[in-house]
Amino acid sequence: MRLKVHGQRAAAARPALERRARERRRRRQQQRRRRRAGHLASAGDPETAAAAGQESAVHRRARGRARPTRRTWRHHARGRRPRRREAGDQKVLESKYQRLVQEQNTLKALPNKTKYKESQLAIMDVTNELQQNTYVLARNLKSHPSVAQNLLKIQTERSTLQALISKTIRELKEYRFDSLSATVEEEYRKKNILKNTIQQEKAAMEMLKGLQRELGNEKVVLEEEKNERALVIQQLKDTIQEINALTTSEQKYIKKETKAHEASVRQQCQMKEQALQEEKANLQKQIEQELKAHDKIVEFLNHQRSQLEQQIQQWMVKYEEDTEAKAKELEDLKQRRAQDLDKYEELVVKYEELERIVEDDRETRRKVAEEQRELAVKDKACRRIQRWWRRLRSVKLVEAKSAKKPAKSAKKKGSGKKSAKAPKKGKK
Repeated sequence: MRLKVHGQRAAAARPALERRARERRRRRQQQRRRRRAGHLASAGDPETAAAAGQESAVHRRARGRARPTRRTWRHHARGRRPRRREAGDQKVLESKYQRLVQEQNTLKALPNKTKYKESQLAIMDVTNELQQNTYVLARNLKSHPSVAQNLLKIQTERSTLQALISKTIRELKEYRFDSLSATVEEEYRKKNILKNTIQQEKAAMEMLKGLQRELGNEKVVLEEEKNERALVIQQLKDTIQEINALTTSEQKYIKKETKAHEASVRQQCQMKEQALQEEKANLQKQIEQELKAHDKIVEFLNHQRSQLEQQIQQWMVKYEEDTEAKAKELEDLKQRRAQDLDKYEELVVKYEELERIVEDDRETRRKVAEEQRELAVKDKACRRIQRWWRRLRSVKLVEAKSAKKPAKSAKKKGSGKKSAKAPKKGKK
């Protein structure tokens, strides 16, 4: 009766154990599906993830990001808002500068060069504002904990920008800006590469975190399975010890079943262990590839840095030569100006002498004109007097002729009338 009761208990416990095993297998299958889906969605190609990790490590070192300590965090938080505002102004000025440079492509083709010159003046104003804003930003960044790295980076960028602006100004005088366009395109390309690198880095970090979580889950699941198997084995051992009185066939069947279950579990564990070993080897290979890529990128950046330093030295030599040439031109212009001033003074003296001569000539002409007017008035008065005198003489002649005619008529009438004529003469 007791053996029968133990057999019934074992038979009743077997479905529960089988149900637990099926539940564990179902959970493992779901985890594998989720892991594969996560790998396909975020990880993508392992080589791309490895390259992203390599580039992200290099850029993190190149950017020199440093996490502030608790002691410096308050100071960093106090200066964060002004620096953000100044950085925003810097970005606005940079976008304005790029927009003006792009507008010059259309303005350069126009026949009217007034707008083109105005665009050049606007570019120079924006350049001055960028320099002032950079100076203010550098002064504010002196309070940051990583001031040495920031100042070094800003100094390098400022030198590069100053050289670019100088070259652009010289090219704008020749109505071209090839170096500025090439630099802007190169910066856009670098920015896109950095953005893609950051995205790939995020994908790789997410994949790594997912793998770490899955590895932790697998460890937990394996530990649970191990504990459950140990519990099952202990229960089976207890059951075996309790049902030793059962028949030999039942004992053989239970042993075979237990061995088969253990073999299947062991095989599954070995398969999982092999898969994890393969993943570990792949990750180790990726890490080696990342280290190689890191060394290559560091070597490339050092080479670029040496080339940029050589270019800076060349530009400094050229700057000194241009400065000396411009100083010589300035001295020549000063000498020409002094010569022109001497000539100007001589011409002023000659002009004053000529003006005096012209004034004398004008006064002489005025006197001659005045004398001519007086002569004309006198001539007119003389002519009027002469006309009046001629009329007066003509009147007197006419009166004399009219007085002689009555005397002649009286003589012709006869001698008898002489007595009568005598008294008339007396009357006269």
